[in-house]
Amino acid sequence: MAKALVEDKTVIEQDYPQKKNIREDYDDGWFGWFDGFFNWKCCITNPTDEDTEDVMTRIPSIREMSEIIEENDKKSVRITFVGSPESALVKGRNVIVSYPGAHGAGWNFLVKNSLRLGTANFNNPDTIATTCVFLPDENAPGWGDHAGDKQKFQDNEELCHCHHLYNGEVAPWGCLWFQLWLQKTTIAVENGCQLIVVTKRDGSLGRSQQGEVKFLQKYGVNYKVLNIFEFAKAVFPELPRLKPAQHAVQPDYELPKDQRAQEPDLVQPDDELPKDQRAQEPDLD
Repeated sequence: MAKALVEDKTVIEQDYPQKKNIREDYDDGWFGWFDGFFNWKCCITNPTDEDTEDVMTRIPSIREMSEIIEENDKKSVRITFVGSPESALVKGRNVIVSYPGAHGAGWNFLVKNSLRLGTANFNNPDTIATTCVFLPDENAPGWGDHAGDKQKFQDNEELCHCHHLYNGEVAPWGCLWFQLWLQKTTIAVENGCQLIVVTKRDGSLGRSQQGEVKFLQKYGVNYKVLNIFEFAKAVFPELPRLKPAQHAVQPDYELPKDQRAQEPDLVQPDDELPKDQRAQEPDLD
């Protein structure tokens, strides 16, 4: 699987909500507005007023590639993303099922620059798909909407996914995203895809990610874990020039004596040595 991730022809497929495959199972009244509004919304929203295509199609510089692995919500480009089409979720394909939202700018680079490498080809085994769903702010269609978890909360159909995702707290951004994620992730599992969870650089998960991974673990789903640095290197082979974060070097004087650098032996002045150990003076004629 690692080999497939490094191939230059790697692309990431994305999808838009389709009436025919969402309404069948989840016609909860929100669909008409969601579908209509999304048809004219750009998939990637750039709050800086900079042209999205210009931002996403240029080849990343070293500085921009560093930003891919940087965790900074304020610098992240807010993205709206609803995953790959179901037709891309085929057996053996690498599928990203969880990604840290804190690395939003990195996700934009990873997605758009991967697409830049070639035209989407569902028959290409090196194509990376994803079931990730991001509805980042109130401008995203579906943001703030909730979806019920009737299977788990049979006694109270008003309860939504927020109650198991956020420990009973109702999230202002809603939980519709989880319903969409669950639908596609289930298909990926059933089709035998190779699932990938991308973590933050230190291996931790975002808040919503915890709910995704909890679901995978609950049902015994196998997945591979890559941190953001490892994933960026896999998509951009030129990234190994950026070294991973190094641990701070412990000062030598704080180490145990047997681990400190060896001090050179000091030469004792000859006149301080016993006479029989001093250098022999030459005999004078």
